[in-house]
Amino acid sequence: MSQKPEFVPITSSVSFYALQDDKFKSNRISIHFVLPLREETVSAYALVPMILSKGYRECPDFLSLSRKLESLYGGWIDAAIKKYGDLQILTLSAGGMDNTFALTGEDITGELCDMLCNAVFDPVLDENGYFPETTFRLEQQNLLDAIASMINDKRFYSVHRTVQEMYRGNAVGLNEYGTEEAVRALTPEKVTEAYRRMLAEAKVMIQFCGCGAPAPVREKMAARFADFRQAGSVAAAPLPDIDGREAQRITERLEVAQSKLVLGLRITPDYREKHTALRLMTMILGGTPSSLLFKQVREKQSLCYYCAARYYPSLGMITIDSGVEHEKAARAEAAILEQLSNMQKGRFTDREFEEARLAAINSYRTLGDALSSIDEYYWGRIMEGEIRTPEDMIALLSGVTRDDVIEAANQVTVDTVFLLTGQEGSK
Repeated sequence: MSQKPEFVPITSSVSFYALQDDKFKSNRISIHFVLPLREETVSAYALVPMILSKGYRECPDFLSLSRKLESLYGGWIDAAIKKYGDLQILTLSAGGMDNTFALTGEDITGELCDMLCNAVFDPVLDENGYFPETTFRLEQQNLLDAIASMINDKRFYSVHRTVQEMYRGNAVGLNEYGTEEAVRALTPEKVTEAYRRMLAEAKVMIQFCGCGAPAPVREKMAARFADFRQAGSVAAAPLPDIDGREAQRITERLEVAQSKLVLGLRITPDYREKHTALRLMTMILGGTPSSLLFKQVREKQSLCYYCAARYYPSLGMITIDSGVEHEKAARAEAAILEQLSNMQKGRFTDREFEEARLAAINSYRTLGDALSSIDEYYWGRIMEGEIRTPEDMIALLSGVTRDDVIEAANQVTVDTVFLLTGQEGSK
């Protein structure tokens, strides 16, 4: 996958990216609406793509939409909500078999493209011009279920709470789905208003990947989005400066059988763009089964059930999260900090360095195995503002030295220690 996506601007606020790869037999089209992540709008915006993906005026219900997709050899439409820094991204995607394999010459990709555009520009509305109550209630409950599943996943919840506390008072700390309270307060009128505001204010990125010819899709999208020209600019703001402050400690108590310990590490602002060295440093520290945290804290000292590090480029931070018995939490924290100190002092072997590098390289080599991972990878690179192929990233990784990794380790500082544990007095 050495070819970079073709980039074509459609309007001042709409961009089209295409990557053609003959090894696939299908295509994927995604429309990403990029908006500011704000507490007062996040929940309403999150509901918009979920409703839009359930039908449009010509296919207004599940049955008619399913029949239409089945006629396209099992095509599909889906919605997603993501965030990047202080931006919220609302995504509608469609995919299916390429036209080359249609039995009677159907334009499968063109039909899917039309369905996506119809979902965006011709949704199902009631006699008052709002999303229908029945569809709204169903998707409202689905969004509430999604938020509840995040809370029920205590590992995810603990990492999210750490991010939230590190960036408290800033949009970067918000959940891209919003809150249960905000979702319950929504109405069809409020979500329809958010939909219309999305059309008026969003920046749009359209991605195409697959074996088909991108030109027909680009032409259809250009025609449908020709008048889509929002006046302002939508771009991620610089991350808030939290450098130099005292580390904070937060303990939260819930009914949990296993405590969760998360260390949120901030990255020196001037070093946040050194993605490759930071990524490799994180892998050596806690990103593989041969990492320092796995071998020393989990295996050798048996202080936790799992212990892993993850780098978040869009948040300018690294998390180290672990599942621990409450009485071992303090010892586990000390052992984790010892391994971070070892990284900063260069106390890791050449074998550990190379194994982490190979693991990172292999993750880039496997990106081209699925259209979904290609779409996700390039979406991230587009948001970063510099499009590099996986081969570019492998070349950069191959050039990282031990000294680069040690320097990266010395650019991180513990900002937040979050402990989720059981109720006092419980065993």
